[in-house]
Amino acid sequence: SPTCPRCLGKKHLLVLVCSLTSWVEAFPTANCTASTVAKVLLRDIIPRFGVPASIDSDRGAHFTSRVLKQLEEGLGISHSFHTPYHPQSRGKVERMNRELKTTLSKYCQETGLKWPQVLPIVLFHLRTRPTQALGLSPFELLYGHPPAKGGLLPRVDVSLLGGGGGIT
Repeated sequence: SPTCPRCLGKKHLLVLVCSLTSWVEAFPTANCTASTVAKVLLRDIIPRFGVPASIDSDRGAHFTSRVLKQLEEGLGISHSFHTPYHPQSRGKVERMNRELKTTLSKYCQETGLKWPQVLPIVLFHLRTRPTQALGLSPFELLYGHPPAKGGLLPRVDVSLLGGGGGIT
């Protein structure tokens, strides 16, 4: 959960990456608590993708708490933790965090919008970009076909998204 500049009441970004497809989900949050993680799983992840068989994470308090442990036990989710001080064990997530920060920063600079406003378009960009390992995008691996119009975004004035109160 990288810390981002506080914006629109959000300071943290809870990032989840599928180990098979590299599909990324990212949720702006005001805090970094186990309750927040549990809510995201119950409200956003499980209804869309089903109950994950396992979760791999660092040993942050929001992942080691009783709240999350009870949720995982109740749903039959196994949880394994990355080896401390061994960045290779969490390489995919760390790379995605770095890419998210870089791409969010770029889009914010280009559009003048805040990071929570450009997050959806950044996620689309990351999900539709082919991976080096397979030559297919996470979108293609998840849905079995490329996104409409090839998934590559033309250079558009995304600041138009901010009109009328912006995207929240």
